[in-house]
Amino acid sequence: LRMLLPFLFSAFLIAVVSFFLNGWVLPVATEGVSKFRVEYLDKGQDVNQQNIHIKVAPNLFAYMRRYFTSVNQGHDFTLENIKEGKLISKFSAERIVWDTAKHVWNARNWRLREFNEMGETWTTGDAMDTTLSITPDDFDLPLNHHETLTLPDLSNQILILEDRGADNVSFYKIEKYVRFMSPFAAILLTFIGVIVSARKTRGGSGFKIALGFMLAFVYIILFLLSRTFAEAGTAYPVLAVWMPNIVFGITGLVLYKTVPR
Repeated sequence: LRMLLPFLFSAFLIAVVSFFLNGWVLPVATEGVSKFRVEYLDKGQDVNQQNIHIKVAPNLFAYMRRYFTSVNQGHDFTLENIKEGKLISKFSAERIVWDTAKHVWNARNWRLREFNEMGETWTTGDAMDTTLSITPDDFDLPLNHHETLTLPDLSNQILILEDRGADNVSFYKIEKYVRFMSPFAAILLTFIGVIVSARKTRGGSGFKIALGFMLAFVYIILFLLSRTFAEAGTAYPVLAVWMPNIVFGITGLVLYKTVPR
């Protein structure tokens, strides 16, 4: 154990540096790359998002069948007012278009259906301005937006998306889990590497180096698989993300107890 302490201390320092880089430095660099791609490589390309569900207020739930970022226009829009599980009103429009001058949404060919004790009432119109807590910026986000946020911004974005009931909040949560999980890889792999290197073998140092590369390769494959399972919608994404560390942690303890030194 005394032999392990210097190596583990070095691994701990690497883990701290890794946590800082993953939480604050690398997201800023990734954001710069994303902005360059959007401005110069993907310029003029229309992004078509489908079946969007957003909670815009405590009792208001919006839906758009399709949204086009190039023209800031949504099709088949509905806004439902639901209180205590009861539908109070439903606002529908064939299109909603963002008014850049007024900074509001303009609903085209709209219909309002209101429910009351006497039954229901209908109201229709050609165009009407409406204010929502969402803007075109909420739809014009890069696919890797969760990777471009620093750790505090990532936590704030998760709270916003949870409040809205957004479907893609799981990607942001998994990104946060990964940033807390990945620094421990340096400690675990160093722990296992020192144990393996302390064993006397006939293969010499070449065998130990090859074994170290193989263990690192297995860890990377296991990490990629576990993240894929988490993003696929597993019931326990935290457990899936942490599975590589759990497996290698148990492996390290078994090696420490069994490998002769």
